[in-house]
Amino acid sequence: QTGLRSNRDLAVRPGIVYTNQRTGPALIPVPAGKYTVYVGRGFEFALGKVETTTRAGSVSDHSVFVRREVPTEGYVACDTHVHTRTHSGHGDSTVQERMITLAAEGIELPIATDHNVHIDHRPFAREAGVEKFFTPVIGNEVTTPVGHFNIWPVTPGSPPPAYKLDNWADINTSISKVPGVKAVILNHSRDVHSGVRPFGPKLFNDAVGERVDGSRLPANAMEVVNSGANQTDIMQLFHDWMALLNRGLNVTPVGSSDSHDVARHFVGQGRTYIRCDDSDPGNIDVDEAASNFALGRVMVSYGLLAELTVEGAAGADGERRKYQSGDLASVDGEKVRVHVRVLGPRWTQASHVWLFSNGERIREIELTGLEEERKRKPGVLWEDHWEINRPSHDVHLVAIAVGPGIEGSYWRTAKPYQPTSPEWTPTSIGCSGAIWIDGDGDGKRSSAHAYAQHLHEQSRGDLRKLLSLLDDYDSAVSAQAAHLYRVSNSAITPKLDSIEAEQAIAKSDEHVRRGIRRYKDAWRKNQIAAAEH
Repeated sequence: QTGLRSNRDLAVRPGIVYTNQRTGPALIPVPAGKYTVYVGRGFEFALGKVETTTRAGSVSDHSVFVRREVPTEGYVACDTHVHTRTHSGHGDSTVQERMITLAAEGIELPIATDHNVHIDHRPFAREAGVEKFFTPVIGNEVTTPVGHFNIWPVTPGSPPPAYKLDNWADINTSISKVPGVKAVILNHSRDVHSGVRPFGPKLFNDAVGERVDGSRLPANAMEVVNSGANQTDIMQLFHDWMALLNRGLNVTPVGSSDSHDVARHFVGQGRTYIRCDDSDPGNIDVDEAASNFALGRVMVSYGLLAELTVEGAAGADGERRKYQSGDLASVDGEKVRVHVRVLGPRWTQASHVWLFSNGERIREIELTGLEEERKRKPGVLWEDHWEINRPSHDVHLVAIAVGPGIEGSYWRTAKPYQPTSPEWTPTSIGCSGAIWIDGDGDGKRSSAHAYAQHLHEQSRGDLRKLLSLLDDYDSAVSAQAAHLYRVSNSAITPKLDSIEAEQAIAKSDEHVRRGIRRYKDAWRKNQIAAAEH
C-alpha cells in the first residue's frame, strides 16, 4: 500500500500509481523497506526499473527515461471497449481516473462504451488536462439479451438504440438508425451473458462461419482479443473470425480491454491499431479512423503486433505495390512474396509466427536467438520474407505472432474470464488484418463460400462431381461446399453422412477430406448442443 489516494491527477490502487505528468514528479509515500519500481507508458514504450531502499523520514529521488520503442507510425492506438464505474455502475474506475489511465497507457482513440448510454469523455479529458494525448469518441455497448455490440462513432445527442430486443435482425435495424455509426463490433462472442453464447455450438457452426438459424451478423467487426475476458484457447476467436471471412462477411478483427477497472484489467492492454494519421493524438480524424476500421485496415495487439505486407504486381512505373491489411492484392507470377514483421517492446517476447491462408496455417517459424535483432532494431522482434505459391482462386492471408504472457504486475496477463479447461497457458498475441489475394485475377475479392456456391451449382447434386471440382480449391472451400450440399440435399442424392458419401469422400484429395471432416465435426457439435437444450 502507498500513502496516496486518487485525485484529479492520480489514479491509485494497491501497488499501482498512475500519475498525470502536468503535476511534475510523483511523490509516493511508502513504508520503509526495499522496493522494485517499474515505470511504464503502455505497450509502445520501454519499461523503466528502479531498485530502491527507503528509510523512515527520508526521500529517495529517481529519474527514469522511458522511451518509445515500438514503431507504429501511421497507426492510431484504439481501445474500442472502455468502461467506467461512473457510467456503467460496476468496476472500480471513475471517469476521472479513466482519463489518467488512458493517457498513461498510450491509447490515442478511446471509445466510451458504457452500457446502453452515449457518453462524451471530452469534457473529462479537458478537466484532467490530458486532451492532447487522445481523442475521445462517443460509443455504446449495446447490451442485449442475445449479444453485446459496441457501436461507434455516435453523433452527439443521439438517442441510444433499443437494447431489449431478442433477435439480431431487429438489433441491426435499431443500431442502423443511430446517426454517425460506422463500426458495429460483436463483443466476447464465446462468453455466456444472459444465458446466451453467441458463437457457442448451439448457435454457430464454426467451420463455415454461419449461424445455425441462418441469421445475419448485425456487425462489421468482432473482438478476437478481449484482455478483460480472455479465452482459455486464445486462438479460438481468431479461428471464428477467419471462418466469417470464409463465409463472405467483411468483418474487422478487434483487440480491446473491456476494462472497468484501474489496475485489475488494464485499459488498452488489448488494443486495435487503425491505419490513420497519428501525428496529433489529440486531434485524430475520427471519420477517417472509423472508415479505415470498417475496411479492415487494422492490426490487433495483446502484447505483440504482427505486421503483414504483400508484394503485388508491378504498376505502369515498374514499381511493385505494397499491400497491407484490408487491401485486395493484385499479384503476378507463380509466387507471392509476403513480408512479416513482429513488433513489441523489450519487455515482451515472441516465440512463434504463423501465416494463415483462408484460416488454415500454411507457414510457421519458431523464433529463437532474437537478442541481436532487438539490439539492432528496438521494437522490432523479428522480420523476414516468405514466398508462397500463388493460389488459383482468391484467399485471405493473416499473420499471427504469439509469445509468453506477461508475469509482472505492471501488465500481468489476465486469467480466462470463463475458463473451459483447468489447463491454461498465459499468451501474448499479435495479429495482422486480412489481406486478400486476387488469385483469379478478376479484380474483386471472392470468399470460399462464393466459390463453393458456384461449384455446388455446377455439380447439380452430384456428389462425385462436386468432390472432383473441389480438387482445384482448398479446405475452406471444401467445408463451405459440404455445408451447401448438406442443407440442399434432395431425395436423389446421398446424405453427407451416408456410407455412399463416405466412400466417395475417402477417394478425394486430402485437402477436400480435411475441409469436409472439419465441417462434419462442427455440424455434429451443433446437433449435440441442440439436443442438450
